[in-house]
Amino acid sequence: MIRMKILLTTLLLIVLSITNAQTGLGDFKLNKTKVDYIVSKYPTFKEIKVNDSCPLVRKFYSEKYEILDVCLNNIYLTFYNDYLVDFKCDKDKLIDIYIVSKYGRPNIKQFVDTIRVEKVKYDEEVIIFKWVKDDIITISTSKRMFNEYFNVIVESYINIYDEDKKEKIIKCNGNNN
Repeated sequence: MIRMKILLTTLLLIVLSITNAQTGLGDFKLNKTKVDYIVSKYPTFKEIKVNDSCPLVRKFYSEKYEILDVCLNNIYLTFYNDYLVDFKCDKDKLIDIYIVSKYGRPNIKQFVDTIRVEKVKYDEEVIIFKWVKDDIITISTSKRMFNEYFNVIVESYINIYDEDKKEKIIKCNGNNN
């Protein structure tokens, strides 16, 4: 069983290295994957309506997508002018390991915010790993916080996006408001 897991993990890393995680994961490649391809090949991705007023922007969501032994959850895809420009999903340790092995040590930002609610003080901890290659930004984020009942909540995600295209979306939204 352990050998099988090691074999599947190795295969996953090989597949991911072929797909170049700095520009996306699997079939989801920034500035290459077209919206029509996703609509036809992945019926689990549903278009979502958002407050973007830019007619060149389309967004899609799927609860999960599997690449070999890794199940990515809560995947959001943003298309600008019919091309994928932003990929975001819940964090998976195997993807983090692959990105670090391929692109090396990231820029690491860690900080703690002290939050005061009435007489109670508690900390929110945020850790951000960031890789930059040309206009492509890859961010792996973990945030530990508390809800109103002071239960610990951990929020973590991976986001790969084209910084230039994200700025164009912001400008386009600003011109259409």
